[in-house]
Amino acid sequence: MKLRIRLVVLLLFTAALLTLVWLSTSPRYTVRQVVITTANEGEEVSAEVKAQLSTLVGTPLLRLSPAKEEARLKQLATVQDAVIRRRLPDTITVHLTVTESRVIIHSSDDEGYYLIKDGHLFAITGEDAAPYQRRVMTIEVPASYAQVMVRWGVDELFEQVIELTDSLGGESSLITRVKYDNNSSNSFGKMVLELSSLHAQIWVREPVGAARVQAAIALVQEDRERSLFFLSSEAKRYDLYREGLVRR
Repeated sequence: MKLRIRLVVLLLFTAALLTLVWLSTSPRYTVRQVVITTANEGEEVSAEVKAQLSTLVGTPLLRLSPAKEEARLKQLATVQDAVIRRRLPDTITVHLTVTESRVIIHSSDDEGYYLIKDGHLFAITGEDAAPYQRRVMTIEVPASYAQVMVRWGVDELFEQVIELTDSLGGESSLITRVKYDNNSSNSFGKMVLELSSLHAQIWVREPVGAARVQAAIALVQEDRERSLFFLSSEAKRYDLYREGLVRR
C-alpha cells in the first residue's frame, strides 16, 4: 500500500515537472505584451524604462523572475518603485512609481541632465528630462559640481537652492533661467535668476525665502518700468540679500 502511494506521488510529481517544463518552453507562453501602469495617472514612462522592458519580449514567461526585473528597474533614475506580475499566457504587467524630482539639474557645459533621487543626482537623457521640465524648474550648474553630487549626494547649501527654486511657484513664469555655482566668494555660492522679459538678473547672495524673491521681482518690475528697460541692450543686475535688494 505504501509502495503504491509512493508511486502515485512520484507519477504526480513527474507529471507536474513535465508540465512545468513544457509551459516554460512552449512558444505559447512567451512574453509578447508588456502592460505598464503608473501610480499617478498621466505620468509619462521614460525612454530608459521602455527600452529595458522591451528586452523582456520573447522571454519564456515562467522563466522570468519578477523580483529580479523589479530590482533592475529600481536601479533606473526615473523609477522609485516597481511591481511586476506574470499573466498567462503571454503578458507581464508592470506598475511603476515614477521618481518625483523637485527640480531638474542641467550642466550646460556638457549638456548633461540629472534628477534627484534618494538625495543623489542621477543622470538622465534630455528626452527623459523633458517631461519633468514641463512640471518643475531647471537649475544650471557646472558639470564638475554635478559630478560631485552624483557621487556624494546633494549638499546642504544646494538643498537650500532647491527649496527656494521649488517654492517660487507662480513667479517661475517670469524666471526664464536659474543658474547656480558653488565656487563663489561667499559661503552661499552664486545663484542667478534670469528675468528675460525684464532684461534683468537677480543674484541671490544669501539664503532667502520665496517671499523675499517674490518681493524682489516686484521691485525689479517697477524699477525697469520707470527706467524704460526696453531701451537697454544689456541685462540689469540686482543683488538680493536678506535685508534688501541692491541695483548694480
